[in-house]
Amino acid sequence: MQLEFRYGDDNTIHRTNHVDVEVDEYGKVVAVWFRCSLVPFEQVEVDVDRAKDMESAYANHPPGIKAIVFEHR
Repeated sequence: MQLEFRYGDDNTIHRTNHVDVEVDEYGKVVAVWFRCSLVPFEQVEVDVDRAKDMESAYANHPPGIKAIVFEHR
């Protein structure tokens, strides 16, 4: 598990195309970030079959994110 955030011209967190999920020591999601913006989230527990399906989906076809539109209220 990598616990480092990279900043700099080539590996900056501002240019990633994925979300970063922060979890506590028990695996509970405590924050989701896209670049330097907090993303609203709900944590949902899934069964073993769903987890395997999602792991396979990401391994075979990893999606990329270019932008997320936030609505501030």
